[in-house]
Amino acid sequence: MKKIIFTALFILATNAFSGELTGAGAALKVLERNNITLHDLTVSGRQLVELGEVTGASDSINVEDIEMFVTGDSCIESFEAKLIFNNPNRGLIFKDIDSILAKGKMIKVKEIKGLVVIK
Repeated sequence: MKKIIFTALFILATNAFSGELTGAGAALKVLERNNITLHDLTVSGRQLVELGEVTGASDSINVEDIEMFVTGDSCIESFEAKLIFNNPNRGLIFKDIDSILAKGKMIKVKEIKGLVVIK
């Protein structure tokens, strides 16, 4: 009986902390710190796309649909950012971006946790 209880507690504890270990929800937390909620985005016809190593979410996002870049600590409006592309002749989708220049610093794409895009 003790083994069953211990196993159940271990599984519950692992599930409770799994989001924090993977970084899931990081972009949403940054938005909330900037007083932007998912409800606000939905009502205004926008959505949050969280980025990660395995999501593949950025593969088809058109650069013109991006309204905001969400980094680990700030939100950057797309009009404030200068986009630097891997291949300047293409530059049509998010995965073509190498980095962005905003607020006086260079931000690599790997530092971007999420995008606010037009639905």
